[in-house]
Amino acid sequence: MIKKSLFFVIVVINILMIVFYNEFKKQYKIALNKKAMVEQYNSIKNQVSTMAETNEKMRRIRHDMRNHMIVMEQMLDDKNYDRLKLYMQKIADIAHENEQKIDTGNIELDAILNNKINEAQNSNIKTETDITSKVSKGSISSE
Repeated sequence: MIKKSLFFVIVVINILMIVFYNEFKKQYKIALNKKAMVEQYNSIKNQVSTMAETNEKMRRIRHDMRNHMIVMEQMLDDKNYDRLKLYMQKIADIAHENEQKIDTGNIELDAILNNKINEAQNSNIKTETDITSKVSKGSISSE
């Protein structure tokens, strides 16, 4: 009788352990999915923020270009060609300063690296790069 009772208790304990293990496993998967979703949300939030910043920069560039065109048109109307040439050179120099610094051949990588370089330079952090070859899209792993 005691052996049967002991056997029954052991079976019940094993069943409870299996149930608890399965519940723990399910909760662990939920936690992992939640973590992945939070990371994905943060990534999307950063992308949206970057896109908003880019849109604002483009708006400012369009505004500045319209103003530059007005100034250049006036110089042209006034036949002030030497001043116009200097003004255009100044604009070209500014454009050269703001051009893309990294060209790996991979648009996504270029965007990330250029963004990080700009952030560093805006924080007065000296940057140095040495890209010696192009990178194909398939050669970068996200893992």
